[in-house]
Amino acid sequence: MGPAGTTPTAINPAPAPKLNGHPLRPKEYFDKRATQEMEQHLRIPERTLQETLACACRVIASKQEDAGLAGQISARSDRGEGFYWTLRFGLGWDEATPDDFIEVDGDLNTITGTGMPNPATRFHLWVYAARPDVNSIVHVHSPWTQALVAAQQPLVVAQMDMTPFYGDCAFLAKWPGVPIADHEGVIITEALGDKRSILLAHHGMLTAGKSVQDAAYLCVYLERAARIQVRAAAFGPLKEVDGELAAEAGTYLRQDRIVLATFEYWSCKSKIPPTFRIIVYYVFKEVSATMRFATIVLSMLIVAASSMPMPPPELSRRRFGSVLVGPIAEEAIKTGVAIGGKSVAEAAANTAITHGVLRAAAATVAYPFAVYRIGKAAKEGAFDGFGGEKTAIGEAWKVTKHYLGLAPPRRPSLEDIDKLVEHSRSSASGLVGPTTKSPEKPSKASLEKWVLSCKASLGSFLQRNNER
Repeated sequence: MGPAGTTPTAINPAPAPKLNGHPLRPKEYFDKRATQEMEQHLRIPERTLQETLACACRVIASKQEDAGLAGQISARSDRGEGFYWTLRFGLGWDEATPDDFIEVDGDLNTITGTGMPNPATRFHLWVYAARPDVNSIVHVHSPWTQALVAAQQPLVVAQMDMTPFYGDCAFLAKWPGVPIADHEGVIITEALGDKRSILLAHHGMLTAGKSVQDAAYLCVYLERAARIQVRAAAFGPLKEVDGELAAEAGTYLRQDRIVLATFEYWSCKSKIPPTFRIIVYYVFKEVSATMRFATIVLSMLIVAASSMPMPPPELSRRRFGSVLVGPIAEEAIKTGVAIGGKSVAEAAANTAITHGVLRAAAATVAYPFAVYRIGKAAKEGAFDGFGGEKTAIGEAWKVTKHYLGLAPPRRPSLEDIDKLVEHSRSSASGLVGPTTKSPEKPSKASLEKWVLSCKASLGSFLQRNNER
């Protein structure tokens, strides 16, 4: 009984909070659901090992300052123990293409491709031998990591984005020197142990992943973690986050689908710089009418190539100038068929966009240059040093493969060629020459002859080499 004979009022517990009629559900429910939905919705494009390595190089290069030729990336070869793929020595990571990777053996002899490996990749062999779970290794000298290891500081996991390295980042306090011999490989491998990353005092960092994407993901996040630590240390000593929560967050951020989807996002951001900037740069840098013409052709190539879902490698200005701009402008003007050349390039871009070629854009863009050059061969009876129609096709294929970053998935059909040539003929009839001393405009009869020779020459070549 309550005071003065009254019955005490019952104290009811507060109702459990709800959201949209649902009671609180355990975190495990959402974790499982998110994992299932990521498997269903996050689509990852298929690539060759070499294409993935090239993308990884561009991703890492876009996230870190240029360190010259320091650092290496490698991936196990399916040839067997002791063989791996790596970027040939002498190239920057920002200009890597799939064909720049070489396969080497256990004594660093090149067995597939041309060029030599970075001598410092020797220590990768020791890691692969000790760790069958590792299929790719990245070693870089990135700025924030360098600051951390220069101060001989191990990683302190003090923030959520650092949790993939909770209990998984080793520290080698002693610098063994330049890792070009077996001794350094033994020391680094023993220090790494069963972990997937390591900070190397006075040196840099290494990440070891089960895939190329995994190793690249760890590399980018370890550099980010080092940046967080160096900046946060300005406010005082850092304290590690709760171990149980750190392990939970790290496991979540290391899920395969998150790693792969993040890598794809970074890959898309590390493609060719914005088309408009490249066009403006080349238009205003070069003042001659000849180079303006080359810029127009090049810009059309970039517009078409930029529509591909798979990001092409970042092209260097050196390769733009020496491989694409020079031969196109020089050959077009020298032979007096610049009008036809320009219209073919224009037709290529229009066809790629109008017909939604997208993934086949590389093939559609490159082959019209073969049409143009084969047309010259048929018209003039010579090819000015290029060696005939087969070499012309091969050159176009090489441009596609090396400078757009992938092999064409198909050859254009004869119907595609008809459309290109028809567009070329209609466009060329109204174009003006690109220079003040432009070549004589071809007559309608000679243009008709040129068009027919293009069709016949390329058509017969494709029929003879359909399975190439």
